[in-house]
Amino acid sequence: MLLENLKRPNPITTLLFLLLPFAVMAGCDFLAGQGVDTRAPTVISTSPSDAATGVAINQRISATFSKSMNVSSLDAAFSVTGPDADIIAGKVAFDTATNIATITLPGYLATNTAYTATWANGARDLNNTSLAETFTWRFTTGATADTTAPTVLSSNPADLATGVPLNKRINATFSEAMDPSTISVANYTLTGPGPTPVTGSVTYDAAGHTTTFAPLTNLAANTAYTAMLTRGCTDLAGNALVNVRADSQKRVVWNFTTGTTVDQEPVNLRSLSTFAVVAGAGLTNSNSAGQTTINGDVGLSPTATCLGDGSPCSALDPLINGTLYANDPAGVAAAAKADLTVAYNDAAGRPPGTTVNDISGMVLAPGVYTSGSTMSIAVGGTVTLDAQGDAYAAWIFQIGSSLTVNNNAQVLLINGAKASNVYWAIAASSTLGTNVSFKGNVLAGASNSVGTGSVVEGRLLSQTGQITLLSNTLTIPVP
Repeated sequence: MLLENLKRPNPITTLLFLLLPFAVMAGCDFLAGQGVDTRAPTVISTSPSDAATGVAINQRISATFSKSMNVSSLDAAFSVTGPDADIIAGKVAFDTATNIATITLPGYLATNTAYTATWANGARDLNNTSLAETFTWRFTTGATADTTAPTVLSSNPADLATGVPLNKRINATFSEAMDPSTISVANYTLTGPGPTPVTGSVTYDAAGHTTTFAPLTNLAANTAYTAMLTRGCTDLAGNALVNVRADSQKRVVWNFTTGTTVDQEPVNLRSLSTFAVVAGAGLTNSNSAGQTTINGDVGLSPTATCLGDGSPCSALDPLINGTLYANDPAGVAAAAKADLTVAYNDAAGRPPGTTVNDISGMVLAPGVYTSGSTMSIAVGGTVTLDAQGDAYAAWIFQIGSSLTVNNNAQVLLINGAKASNVYWAIAASSTLGTNVSFKGNVLAGASNSVGTGSVVEGRLLSQTGQITLLSNTLTIPVP
């Protein structure tokens, strides 16, 4: 049998043999990826939330996934189980713009009853990758159906606002979770000047109950505009939108006038969008105080060394829920490094903003914050980034030397702020201490190091140095 196999080699064995040298080049005992997105999809949020009580018996159930899903796989993967282990199937609608699945059940749920909702790992993404494991959450119904209509709590820009930036995206925040299939260009419009329709796209953020109208091009200067949401927008129980500020057609309307300036735009990360880690001189990890988990791709170039507790990285040291590109033949890691240089130059090259050094205790509005030397957050300190209701608000921190985030410090996001729109452009290196809660994209000229137990919602990207991790969790942020 052995001689026969040698004469007619197994093609899979041959392929693995040919790939083996590249795995050795990567300094790892698992193979570097070749560009296929192997990350398992995850459930980011649900409505009702886990352990929710008093849930309306007519509420639709929804879940936000981390990536686009294969719609045909979803119906059979979802179920709701009641107290008698009766399984209730539902019809799933999936919104590809928001990655939100909304489930319509065949009837009302029972009153004052505990339910378990489940996504089985038969739910697959567009690359046919299943959920890593079955996802479940629990909730308890109340005694009644939901007959309360949703309202608009706030808008950005606010009604009658003036001097609105020309590149403004128009947000509205609802009083409750909405049916994402009803938040569309048919039900959310922008006109101006006068009745002239503005071409744009509409998205919905389930976690923040916020919808955004993004004009295709900049708005005209010194011009009046009107934003409108129709009663076609409904909550998860099918109740139509109402508001005291409505026109004769019961649409929610608000007006604003543009100025002549533009808002700070987010930095274009290009191919870096799927990466949690990029390093020029390799990655070193220790699991000594717990499992390090990297939720995103890893790119190492030109130095491909990857070490876990002093040995070549293994599947769990660190755990990479993504693809490892270690000086790969296809040049994916090298391309990410090139995009890092472009992104850093963009962020660092923006006009300087407010001068800051120690940002502990500060509440910062969107904008550019500049230090010609170092920037820091003190031990136990908090810096709060306030989006003021603008889901596209961006912060750029320009740091002439190094960033130090001391032990137990945190970056806090409020009023719609997103980690994906926070950029730390650091000429030298970043150092995060122990038990730090950090947000944003680190674009470092040299290296990045993270202390024990710290959690990063963002990216650690270094042009020339290495990434050093110690029992951490890194997760690429939701756009």
